[in-house]
Amino acid sequence: MKVQIRLIAFSLFSWLTLAGASAQTTLNVMTKSELDQAIHDYIMENPEVIARSMEILQQRMNRAAAAEEQARVAASMAQLHNDPADVVVGNPAGDVTLVEFFDYNCHYCKNAVEDVIRLIEDDKNLRVVLKEYPILGQPSVEAATVAIALHEQLTAEKFAAFHTELMRRKGPITKDVALELAVAAGADLPKLTAALTRPEIQAELQKTTQLGRTLGVTGTPGFFIGTEHISGAIGYDAMKAKITAMRKCGASTCS
Repeated sequence: MKVQIRLIAFSLFSWLTLAGASAQTTLNVMTKSELDQAIHDYIMENPEVIARSMEILQQRMNRAAAAEEQARVAASMAQLHNDPADVVVGNPAGDVTLVEFFDYNCHYCKNAVEDVIRLIEDDKNLRVVLKEYPILGQPSVEAATVAIALHEQLTAEKFAAFHTELMRRKGPITKDVALELAVAAGADLPKLTAALTRPEIQAELQKTTQLGRTLGVTGTPGFFIGTEHISGAIGYDAMKAKITAMRKCGASTCS
C-alpha cells in the first residue's frame, strides 16, 4: 500500500505546482525526504484521492480481465457452439445460440432448466447447446457418462426429454438413476452399458471439462451467449433480455 500511495502521489505532481514552480522542476530539486513529506502532506489533506485512485485501478483491472475472458471465448467459439458430440435442443438453425455447462446434481441447474425450457418454448429461433460438466463428485461424473453414451442412441428431441427428467428428479443423481431414465427414454440397456467404458466417451467428457476450465467455468450452471460468460442462474427475464440484445446489436448487452 505504501508503494501504491507513493506512485499515486507522484503522478499528482505532473499537474501540481509548488511555490510557483512546475511540478517537474520541483521534483528535480527536492530531496527524497522532502518528497516523502510532500507526498505525506498531500495525502493527509486529500485522503479521498487514494480511494478514488484505487477505484479507478479496480475498474481498469476488471475491464482488462473481461476483455481477456471474451478473447478466450471468441477463440473457442467453434468448440463452444459446434462440437458434434454435444446435444442441441431448440432450433438447430436458430439465429442465437445459448450454451449451458451443467451438472445433474447441481441445485441451481435444476432451477435453471425450467428457465431454459421456457426460453425454448417462447423463442422458436433459439438454439441451445448442452454441455456435460460434472464438477460435484463421482456420481455426477457417472451420470454424465451415461448421458454422453446415450447421445448416440436418441434423437435430440428424446434426449432433451431425458435431460429434463433427470434434472427434475429429486434426490442424488447417480449412474443407476441415469440408466433407469435412459431405459425409460428408449435406450438399449446392454448397448448403453457397454458404451460406458469406451475411451471416446471419457475423451469427450475430458474435452468438455478442459474447455470449461479454459473459459473460467468454476461453477454450474455456466452459460455463454455471444462472448459473455454468465455465471449462475440469472432467471428467465434477464436471459431473455440478453437474447434480445444479441439479435439487436450482436452482443449480449447493447451500449
